Parts: sequence; C-alpha cells; structure tokens
Amino acid sequence: MLQDVLNGLDLSALFNPILYMNGKPLIAAIGNIITKLTACLELNPHADTPVEILHVILLGFVKYFWRDAVSRQGAEGRKILKARLSSLPVHELNISPIDGHTLVQYAKSLTGRDFRIIVQVAPAVLYDLIPAESYEAWLALCRLCPLIFQPEISDRHLYLDKLERSIEDFLLATAIWNPQWFNKPKFHIILHILQHVRRFGPAILFATEGFESYNFIIRLRSILSNRHAPSVDIANAMSFMHAVRHLVSGGYIHDPDHGIGSRQAGYEIQALLHDPIFVKFMGMTQIVNPSYDTGTDVL
Repeated sequence: MLQDVLNGLDLSALFNPILYMNGKPLIAAIGNIITKLTACLELNPHADTPVEILHVILLGFVKYFWRDAVSRQGAEGRKILKARLSSLPVHELNISPIDGHTLVQYAKSLTGRDFRIIVQVAPAVLYDLIPAESYEAWLALCRLCPLIFQPEISDRHLYLDKLERSIEDFLLATAIWNPQWFNKPKFHIILHILQHVRRFGPAILFATEGFESYNFIIRLRSILSNRHAPSVDIANAMSFMHAVRHLVSGGYIHDPDHGIGSRQAGYEIQALLHDPIFVKFMGMTQIVNPSYDTGTDVL
C-alpha cells in the first residue's frame, strides 16, 4: 500500500503551501537568499570560513609526515616501527592499545582517528628512524597540535601568542627539512587559524571531525548501487526514505491537480509508526516517542 502511494510521486510535490515563499518552493527561495547574502559586502567567504583542523592538521600535516616516515623504512625499519607502536604504553592517553601493524602497513589508508593517535606517539617511535631535520619538524608539529585542539581558552592573548610562536616554529622546522612541503596549500592555510580563533574561539569548536561519522549513513544507501552513478543512487535512496517518513508521520502532499489542495496518507500507513522495527529501520527512534498512556505515538 505504501509503495502504491509513492509510485509515480514527484518528490517536489512534497512541498506544501506552507513551505512556499513568494510563489517559489522553499529550497529555491533559500537559494535566492543565500545568493543575496554572499553578495553583501559584510560577508567574505574567505575570511569568514574558519580553518578546518581535521583536514588541515590530522589529514594534512600529520598524514603527510607519517606517510613520509613510513616510506623511508625498509623491511627492518618497518618491523621496528611496528614493534615500538604495539609495545608503547598508552593507558595515560586514554586510548586503546595501538595496533602497530595497521598504522604502518596501511599508512596510506588511515583515518583522522588514527592520525590523532600517531601525532601523540610519533616522537617516541621515530627518534632514530628518520633524519634529524624531519624529526625536528615532527617535534614542532607535536607541540603545535595540543594548542590547536585546546577545548578551552582561559587567557586569549597568552594563548594566541603561544599559538603564533608554535606555528612559526613548525613552519621554520618544515622549511629547514624540505621547502617543497610548501607546495601544499595547507601550509599557508594554517596561518589563518589565528584570525579565526580570535573571532570564533577554540578551533575544535568549528571542527567537522564529529560529523564525519555520518559518512557511514551515506555509504549504507549505496549498498545496492551499481557504482556507475553512486551519488545519484544515494540521493534517490535518501529522497525515497524522506518521502516515506513524511507520509507515515502524517505529512501533507500539495496536490492541486486533483482539486483537493493537499492530502495525506491514510490511517493504515500512519499506523506504521506503532511498529518499533519499522521506526528503527527508518531512523525515527529519536523523533517518535511512544505514549504508554494512550497507546499512540506522538511526534
């Protein structure tokens, strides 16, 4: 029955009159508003977009340096590096025991979580496996990261002074090691973090690392895809789920062609909200609250 309702349904029809602005669908209206905002003299997308520390620091400098360090190792060096990582006591860091084999063998396929661990232990495992100039750059990076990932700033002026000196030390150590690193734009982008911390607060507050976990949800929508156009498949799957959630939760469909203005799904379809398995499958557990007094579900 639910499939019959959705078959042939233009998803744009889900926008009811309440979601119209100036005769245009809400999405189009919002697009016009955003376009006008970006045209304002007060909005500078370059200055007003803060440095994203996940991709600049962890997936930037730490990734670059770690791949370089691992690539320098022969069979014996890799064996030593794996042993040092696996045997390193990390209980004081509040992390699980390190899997040295994974961090070395799959150095080109690591995530931000892995690089967060690496930057905390690198000086203890790389001290005699890389050139002295490279090790000094690692030390400068490891001194810089705790300042950047600081969740709270008690004295802004003192903090910014320390951060500026640490950035300068890091860039200087990198230049002494190999100036070719500066071909990568992230070594320039990091200079803007001072301005953004001064304006927005600690850099960790505008980090996107916490939102990366939603990539798992996106990938789930691509399981049955033929991979020829995965973005389209994911968008269609999510649009379909959004339409289903809209209907079962009692949402209205703007339908002027049938002369009824708007309509909604029947009781049988809305009754699916009483099925806990369906609610969990549709990801609605956080918005559907069972009412044990009335036996009904309340959104």
